[in-house]
Amino acid sequence: MHSYEWMVSTLLKVTESTTTPSDDFIQRIAIHLLNALSCQVDYSDKRLVGVLGAFPVIFSAHMCSGKCPTLHLDPKTTMAFFIIIIIVI
Repeated sequence: MHSYEWMVSTLLKVTESTTTPSDDFIQRIAIHLLNALSCQVDYSDKRLVGVLGAFPVIFSAHMCSGKCPTLHLDPKTTMAFFIIIIIVI
């Protein structure tokens, strides 16, 4: 459990700290790993992802700014929404 919490918080920090367009690939990898981790655990661990701050990071300005109102989402944003769905369900 401790390593899961550490991994999630590290991936969230990586996702949050990558703000330039050149870091898009790193951010995409971190989001995919968060999704993979969220799919493999039970409810309490999914809840931990939310408690550690996944929602503010996913909805931050550099993740969804200007993309949410449109119907065209890039793969990174789509994966971010999958994480939200997995945590909520």
